[in-house]
Parts: sequence; C-alpha cells; structure tokens
Amino acid sequence: IGTASPLESIERLIEQYKKLIIAAAAGTGKSTLIEALFSSPEFLDKLGFDSVIVVFPTTAIQDQLYNPIKIKADKNNYSLGFINASASAIERANAKASRTALTTFDSLGQLEQKLQEEKVLLIVDEFDQLISSHDFRGKATELVLDAMRTNEHTLLLSATPNYLFATNLEASLNYKVALFKPEIQNTIHITPILRGKDKTLALHYVLEKIPKTDNTVCIK
Repeated sequence: IGTASPLESIERLIEQYKKLIIAAAAGTGKSTLIEALFSSPEFLDKLGFDSVIVVFPTTAIQDQLYNPIKIKADKNNYSLGFINASASAIERANAKASRTALTTFDSLGQLEQKLQEEKVLLIVDEFDQLISSHDFRGKATELVLDAMRTNEHTLLLSATPNYLFATNLEASLNYKVALFKPEIQNTIHITPILRGKDKTLALHYVLEKIPKTDNTVCIK
C-alpha cells in the first residue's frame, strides 16, 4: 500500500480479500491511513458499508487521534461517535447511532448490536496489543478477537506486528498481510571535509552507519 493513494489500495484489497493485516512501520504514517478513511465521503458508499468502527487499545491513543479524525469527518459530513469507559450516556447513544465510531478494546462490546445488524468495516489499531495485554484484560481482548473472527470486513493495523499471531490469523481466519510503505524516499547528503585517503576512510565509515532500507538513498 503506497501513501500517495492509500484509499485506492485499501478499496482494492478489501474487495479482494476482506480481512487484512496492515503492517505500517513507525514513521510511515499509520495514523494517516486511519485519517484517510474519513477524507472521502464516498468511501463507505463505494464499498457498500453501513458504518466503520475503529478500535484502539487505550483511551490515550483514542484521544490522540480523535481531533484530526473529527476535523476530516466534519469536513466530509460523517457523523462521528466516541465511546469508552468514561463516555456519558449521550456519547454512548451518539456512538451507537453514528455512521463512524471510535472506541477501545474495553468498550467495543457496547457496539455489539451495530456489528451484528450492519455491514461494518472494523479497524483494530495496534492489534498486537491483544496478545501483550490479554493476561490483565482478558474479557476485553476476547471481545475484540471474537469480532475479528466474525466480522466479514476487518483491517488490523500495527507498527510492530506480532508475526506469530499474524501467521496464525492468516492460517485460521484467512487474513492477508499488506505492507504500508512510503513512496517518498529519504535522501542523505554527505559533504566530506577531508581529503585523500582520510576522506575515503571517513566515507566508508559513514556509509556503514546509514540504515540499509529500500527508501533511503545516499548521495555522496
């Protein structure tokens, strides 16, 4: 999935596979991918979804992304609901009635009726935390895992996916893995201030320290 047109890539992959694990390394703009879903008012209609539910592992991450998502939702006339353990009765009702809802692992159960009665695009952010937090949040994580099993169209996102978990999901629930990858390269310019043999040695040392990735170009 390229960052230039992530929605087009997601549309194609959802139609083809329905259940996706999207690996987005830190710094590649995973939150941008979530925000992009709220940038196109035609996105849900085009794929035939009644609603979208985004599930975050904690209220801290939910709070961090709420404002940028709300700005895009308001601009594109999406009704946006917000539900977690501290939400008021009015906020809970709004979340259940809204076409788009942001919730947490612990509060997804309050949207169970929505999942059962509507065609929902379910997005689980940092899904690897279902494993790391299972011992002390067993009931909450089991609710999310159950939704991942039963909901027809689901996106799982993580910057650091648990590959054993992902492999099991591929084998047992037919999830497919996609890589969210920037299309803009990082360019590193090196301007040597040494001459002769010392310059060659210095360049060799610096080049050894530069990360070896497909998206990094070194210009000497």
